[in-house]
Parts: sequence; C-alpha cells; structure tokens
Amino acid sequence: MAESSSLPTTADVLATMERSLADAGVPDPRTDVEWLLAAVLKTSRSGIFVNPRRRLTPAQFQRLRDFVRKRRTRVPLQHLLGETEFFSLPFHVGPDALIPRPETEILVESLVERLDAHTGPRILDVGTGAGPVAVALAHALPASRLVATDVSSKALRLAARNACRNDVQQRVAFVCADLLAAFRTRCAFHAVVSNPPYVAKRDLPSLQPEVRCFDPPLALDGGPDGLAFHRTIITQASGHVYEGGWLALEVADGTAPDVLNLLSESSGFIHERTIPDLSGRERVLLARKRT
Repeated sequence: MAESSSLPTTADVLATMERSLADAGVPDPRTDVEWLLAAVLKTSRSGIFVNPRRRLTPAQFQRLRDFVRKRRTRVPLQHLLGETEFFSLPFHVGPDALIPRPETEILVESLVERLDAHTGPRILDVGTGAGPVAVALAHALPASRLVATDVSSKALRLAARNACRNDVQQRVAFVCADLLAAFRTRCAFHAVVSNPPYVAKRDLPSLQPEVRCFDPPLALDGGPDGLAFHRTIITQASGHVYEGGWLALEVADGTAPDVLNLLSESSGFIHERTIPDLSGRERVLLARKRT
C-alpha cells in the first residue's frame, strides 16, 4: 500500500513533466506531456483529466519518464507516439519520411474543391513521403485513382502502410521514381500535386532540432535557393497533365513570387490562385494547364 501511495498521480506528472520539458526548451511542453500521458494511459487527451488523483502504475510511470527523456532530446512527439493525424485521418510516422504538417492540408483541400465533381480524376502525387497527400485525396475523392512517387523506397513502404490503414490501397499505386522521370506517357493525369523539399540549403542548420535532426534530409533540402524541385516539377509536369488540368504546389514562406516567376516562364501552365495558410503566409500555388 505504501509503495502504491508513493507513485505520482496524473496531476503530479502533468506538472513535473511539463517543467522538465520546458527546462529543455521544448515548445508547448504542456500539450506534449498531455499527449504522452494519454498514450501511456491508453486514453484520449481529455481522458487524462477524468480522474486527476489516479495513480500511475510503476510500468506506466517508467514509460512516461522514458518518453519525456527522449522528448527532452527533441525527438519529435509524433515519432514517440508513432502516429499523427492529417486531414482527420490517422497516419503512421517515422524517421523514413517527413512528418505530415497541418499546413499541407491546404494543398489537399485545394484539389478536392476542384476535382470533387469529376467522375474519375487521375492524380499524380510527386514526392509522396509518408503518403499524406495521396491518401487524403483518395479518401476525399472516392472516384479518384492516384499514382504516388518517391525516390525513397523506405518512405514508400510507410506510405503503403498508411494507404492500407485508411483503406484506399486499391486506388493508390506507389512508384519508386525521381519526381516524374519514370513517366513516358504524355497527358495521363487530371492533376499533378506536390509538397516537394523546399528548404534552401543555407537555411537547413537553422531549422528546429525536431526537423533538422529527425526528418530525412532528402525531404528537406531544396537546393541552393529552395526551388530546385519546383523548377523540375513545373517543367516535367506540363507533358503529363490534360489540357485544363491542375498543378498544385506547396511553397516555402516568402518564395511564392519566385515560384510564380517559374510558372510564368513555363509555356505549359497559367497561374490560377495563391492560397495562404492560417498564418496568412502564401502556402499553395495553383496553376492550370493551357488549353
């Protein structure tokens, strides 16, 4: 009985572990501790507050301490949990692919709005990573067929798991390829979409430790100016999109004008719209194939 009473309550660990993460410079430490405690207790975040006097078992306390120790070294919260949510869908995550970001949901939304009435859109997702864009599009557009490419076979295996997890594996084909290099047939898709690597090489050292140390460099490095992949995709995509079809690209903060210049230099696409994220930053560029 004495041993049991010496174990901390959920209220205790929320306070002490929050301080521990804050001391290590972890952003938003309270939220992280809530997620980690919920995982340990196998409940929801709201569930941890139902009984604040509940005492953790020794195994639960040890597991939480292990989680917090790793988070103090800036291992991403999503890696510790093994999953994240994107477009209200669950996704496995890991060190083989970029963790899906909320702002990328705008990329999905922009195409869903434009293809929702289509009877059977064919979509190419270039640089799919863990597959969030391809899987979310397949889920939101039940009549769609998708091809998703990535140069990393490990990322593609993770993406395939996510397609199965969200029951769209029959409509998404995964291809190991460098951008669009594997495609020879012209005019095969109604839309090409991509969230390519777009961090300028000089900016890589200044990224948060969670990104710099744990996301794959291949998924981050956009070349000297961060636009290397945008240039290639804009050039290559023109021959693979039907007339009137779409090109949707995520861009880094402050680079939308530069990507617009690349589009204007292309004879294939006409800029349709630039969409900001919730912070007001220009995040997604939409262009349409010339007719």
